[in-house]
Amino acid sequence: MKRKSPRRFQAGNPREPNEPPATSQQIAGWHEALQRQAGATPELTVSAAIYVTGQSNVDLPALQSAFERADKAALSRFPPAPVLGAILPRLPWPEAGR
Repeated sequence: MKRKSPRRFQAGNPREPNEPPATSQQIAGWHEALQRQAGATPELTVSAAIYVTGQSNVDLPALQSAFERADKAALSRFPPAPVLGAILPRLPWPEAGR
């Protein structure tokens, strides 16, 4: 008797394993929408979302500015935010040995 292998995803989810959760076009669309709705001085989590959906470090100065403007309450909410895990790998780090 042949055993069925367990489903890796819930019923109705047609994604294959290791398929990205969003296409680059979707992420670019989110980036543009976030920028349009955020205004000139977005709050910290919105600025972080803009940064991680961008294609480069162009939005890094805006993220830095959001950190500088953030009050204690905003800063206390930020560390547990899932976006922090997406920011760290994208930051420009100094090269080792310098």
